[in-house]
Amino acid sequence: MAERIDTAMGKLVLGAANICNHYYTLDVLRNQIVPNMGTMYHIAKKKIPYYNGSETVKPTANNGIKLETFIFDVFSLSQNFGVWEVRREDEFAPVKNVSRSACTNVS
Repeated sequence: MAERIDTAMGKLVLGAANICNHYYTLDVLRNQIVPNMGTMYHIAKKKIPYYNGSETVKPTANNGIKLETFIFDVFSLSQNFGVWEVRREDEFAPVKNVSRSACTNVS
């Protein structure tokens, strides 16, 4: 799906992403985000590896839960929020899946 092209438009179907460049003032972090972080967790069902006494077991089905929160969860706490859209070709280097990309400089 990530590489699927809209043939009518000649562009990616999922053409927007967030590369996690977020900027907050210290006041926002201290006064709005940190005091509210404890209420922002959600439950995520996960396959959690465990040690059975002789080996590490990697489960094939969900066997536990984790409490998670994401950087995106704090957006709703911002009084001033904006999005800056840039051209993917100019600003994005896929270092996570570098073997599938043409990127040669991943530093």
